[in-house]
Amino acid sequence: PYFHVVATMFILMNAVLLGIQTDTMARQLNDTEPLIFKVMERLFCVIFIIELALRVWASGARHFCTQDGWQWNAFDAVVVGLQSFDVLLELIVAGLQDPNSGGDDLRGNISIVRVLRILRFVRIIRVLRTLRSVSELRTIIVSIFGTFRTLMWTLVLLFLVIFMIAVTITQIVTYHLMQGTDDSQQDALQEHYGSLGNSVLVLFQAITNGIDWKDMLNPLTLYISPWLALPVCVYIGFGVFALMNIVTGVFVESALESARREKERFLLHTVQNLFNTTDEDKSGDISWPEFQAKLHTSAMHLYFKTIDLDISEAEDLFHLIDVNDSGSIDPEEFVDGCIRLQGPAKAIDLATLMHEFKRSHRTIKQSHRALTTAVSRLRKPPAGHRPEPMITTV
Repeated sequence: PYFHVVATMFILMNAVLLGIQTDTMARQLNDTEPLIFKVMERLFCVIFIIELALRVWASGARHFCTQDGWQWNAFDAVVVGLQSFDVLLELIVAGLQDPNSGGDDLRGNISIVRVLRILRFVRIIRVLRTLRSVSELRTIIVSIFGTFRTLMWTLVLLFLVIFMIAVTITQIVTYHLMQGTDDSQQDALQEHYGSLGNSVLVLFQAITNGIDWKDMLNPLTLYISPWLALPVCVYIGFGVFALMNIVTGVFVESALESARREKERFLLHTVQNLFNTTDEDKSGDISWPEFQAKLHTSAMHLYFKTIDLDISEAEDLFHLIDVNDSGSIDPEEFVDGCIRLQGPAKAIDLATLMHEFKRSHRTIKQSHRALTTAVSRLRKPPAGHRPEPMITTV
């Protein structure tokens, strides 16, 4: 954890440096970078190369490319590679320059250097990597990316509705203009509905607060017909009260589903790491003493917080996960138990509970019937048996 914290601090410091560098160049309008920026940039390049090399060495090259979150590893490798190539090219260009020219002749003639100088600021997006350390920010980003598909189909639906109405209104306005109007009416109508593209844009702005929909309605009602206010009002009402609310609901549902999947993925990753760190003897099972010894760690507290349990219920949780009562938990039991204990009970959980209850009830009923039969047989005397007479003494 401390390694990731330090790496995150360097990423943020590099982002701040890029911001200061951009602001300085914008204020001075000077293509020549100050020496301090060059030194800091190369220093950060070395630090990021070392950080990436340590991560590859710690996890192994194959595991680094296949482990959970390999996309971020590939992203870091590409960004660090581009930064290294940029610094290397800067050093090559600096070595080829004429010392008496002030350093601007060759640089001004090589356009690739200017392109790389602009592309270096793309490294600012590496700040997104820091979101992995904050679960709330990571959930928000995952939810946003999870709604892209819904956004695409929403825009398609909205475009189809707007396109149909725009074609109708544009035809009406075109026929009206073809009959001849004065210049003021023609300018007002053509400004909003002079082409199909203008009509689509105006209708989109009307339901997204781009313009006041009264401004787009006035030319139609004043210069063509007041009856055109009816279909426009129906369109505005449908777009604002029906379409936008439905879209909001769909987006919320999609975002919640993405957040749920991200939480499950994070829980699974946390559980796997927790099992590996708790199994100190590397036996493949976790005993209660091993589990109890790790209760004070931050990883265990995060795990209990994720499944919404108190740390005082650790022993009950251990015995609940140990379904075969073996006194130890194997990886499959640990992962399955943690996933099942997350959140409220599902319909499948209730159905399984009812099935187990009915099966147990049938077993107990059969055992009770067999026990009753055995007791009744013991109480019944055997055939031909005569009870012995009772001898009384006086």
